[in-house]
Amino acid sequence: MQSSVQPSRSVRPWQPPVGFAVRAIQPEDMDFLCALYASTRAEELERVDWPDEQKNAFVVMQFSQQHQHYQLHFPDAGYYILSQGETPVGRLYVHWKRGNALHLMDLTLAPEHRNRGIGTAIMHALMRET
Repeated sequence: MQSSVQPSRSVRPWQPPVGFAVRAIQPEDMDFLCALYASTRAEELERVDWPDEQKNAFVVMQFSQQHQHYQLHFPDAGYYILSQGETPVGRLYVHWKRGNALHLMDLTLAPEHRNRGIGTAIMHALMRET
């Protein structure tokens, strides 16, 4: 998967929960990010009577459009990979506004990392910053 990644221009640093790290997304993260996006669509696509190739093409197209939309309309947002140790576990897209306000654009965790309190910990860390 090849897609552009624009560097964030005015990203506010914040402290993730203990045991987690964040880093800006890089072009080499696009395959992980697309697979992560696909995991959010898997349940609904199970019900669609399309060949796997068509489902995959649909997901890639939808992910690409979403990514381009975010990059175009929120160029100053922070686009992060969340990791636990060396393992990427999700994505976090945050647009800091004036003062301490923020717009949480997206928080997605890989299926094997959902329902374990990670999202809650990330949300609490962000709320401490606002």
